[in-house]
Amino acid sequence: MRKYILYILVLALIATMGCTTTAVEKTKEAYLDRGNSYYRSGKYQRAIKDYNQAIDLDPKFAMAYYNRGVAYDNKGQHDKAIADYSKAIEINPKYAKVYINRGNAYQNKGQYDKAMADYSKAIKINPKYAMAYNNRGLAYKRKGQYDKAIADFTKAIELRPTHANAYYNIGCIYSLQNNLSKALKYVELALENGYDDFDWINKDTDWDNIRSTKEFKMLMVRYKK
Repeated sequence: MRKYILYILVLALIATMGCTTTAVEKTKEAYLDRGNSYYRSGKYQRAIKDYNQAIDLDPKFAMAYYNRGVAYDNKGQHDKAIADYSKAIEINPKYAKVYINRGNAYQNKGQYDKAMADYSKAIKINPKYAMAYNNRGLAYKRKGQYDKAIADFTKAIELRPTHANAYYNIGCIYSLQNNLSKALKYVELALENGYDDFDWINKDTDWDNIRSTKEFKMLMVRYKK
């Protein structure tokens, strides 16, 4: 499975009609918007500075804490990210996406029980949140609880039938269990639904048990074309 987990960025939209550029730049929304632009360009430290300005203007601005947490996560500063996500949750405890990202940060720190607790909170807020099930499945997988992991990945697919990563993750588990036929079935379903990171497949040790088989090699050749 992937070593990274994709992080979510909420982009704020602001209305500028009737405002001068100078006036807009002084608002918390303008700082948030510019911070988001810096974030999209990979300029995380500049984004953080703008999120800081937005928070200075409004210490209860949950989205600014959230987005600053995302920037910290992308800099590998997971403790700072967790602190910001926790502040955003304190301000808005019904914000499911924040629980997802805090769970992701906990996963990156190897704190799988805390991660699973956050994904479960996101699911309680939004029972149809496919990403929450998928990411909780990853935590179960990393703890070696494969049956629970497969149940969560299957639920993610039920909610989003084209969830390529969930198919991929199930395939990884079956490969780890030396179940060639099921591993091939699910990696093919992942590829059929748009999974195309062949560089990662080549590096992913989850596939080592079946990588040298003729069937796996033929499948990779067929879908790389």
